Amino acid sequence: MSGDVSKLPKWAQNKIQKLQWDIESLEEKLKQARGNQKTNVYLHDYVSGDYSYLPENRAIKFKIGKGDMDVIEVMLDLDNWTGMKCVEVRAVQGALIAIPSSSNVMKMGVAERE
Repeated sequence: MSGDVSKLPKWAQNKIQKLQWDIESLEEKLKQARGNQKTNVYLHDYVSGDYSYLPENRAIKFKIGKGDMDVIEVMLDLDNWTGMKCVEVRAVQGALIAIPSSSNVMKMGVAERE
């Protein structure tokens, strides 16, 4: 911290020191939560440029509607027929709808249930 706190009352100095320790502790926990070991599953913050690595081969779920079951799950997989690594996409409930957008983009949705 910048600035001379030695002229402050002792209770204020102690409080500032505790807050500094809290900040250091929380920064360390944030670093651990983000993950620092590179894996094949990660989040990329396009604003800050930061990467947050998740455990290897972890499934990711996206809630796309209001209901608890309006979820699309995405995970890495190995196709049994071709042996090719691929991304498996599944709807937790309902039928998936694939909407081609361009040669390298596909949007996914879930058909509304009746």
